[in-house]
Amino acid sequence: MNLLFDSIMDVLELIELEEETSTIRNDATLRIAYLSSFNFAFTLQLMLNILGITHDLSQALQKKDQNIANAMKLVQVTRKSLESMRNDGWDSLMDKTCTFFVKHNIHIPNMDDKWVLPGRPRRNVEERTYEFHYRVEVFYTVVDLHVEELRCRFSETNTELLIYVACLSPCDQFSTFDLFKLVRLAQFYPNDFSDFEITTLEHQLANYVLDVQFDEVF
Repeated sequence: MNLLFDSIMDVLELIELEEETSTIRNDATLRIAYLSSFNFAFTLQLMLNILGITHDLSQALQKKDQNIANAMKLVQVTRKSLESMRNDGWDSLMDKTCTFFVKHNIHIPNMDDKWVLPGRPRRNVEERTYEFHYRVEVFYTVVDLHVEELRCRFSETNTELLIYVACLSPCDQFSTFDLFKLVRLAQFYPNDFSDFEITTLEHQLANYVLDVQFDEVF
């Protein structure tokens, strides 16, 4: 990342100095100022951390031959990692951000100073420090959004249902087959399975799998 950042800054500085068109030079100046801001470096480090945590889950969910049970475990691991980052990751994130600034000779603001939205006058604004803004309004908010998204898309009921569905896979001679989970799956559909059918389902499923495995052997 540092090499890429240096290369981008070198190009922008070259444009700022040598480009004939003033509009392009001014645009390069604005971009240099933004890339040299605390907001950019902090946001960059935050997203790198989040993408690092969610990468394995993202890749797993895109596979066509996905192991559903494994994917659901990754959902739980990813959510716990994000929650851990929220609870204990602030200091680490700030260390990475400050290290980046020091390496590139960029000014680090005093986190106890008053933060004001760029372009707003400093008078008549709600009092909050740099730390409060970036820790509460940015860090906590962004991490909480990702955690909530996982909770909404993979609720406890949805996750349980997907794990049970995975037991229907005939791969490897029904290696993921689980009678208890399949009976529990049927219980999700009371309109389709009566109490009597639920009672007999366990034996029917066991007979079915044995029958299929017997046919594969012969």
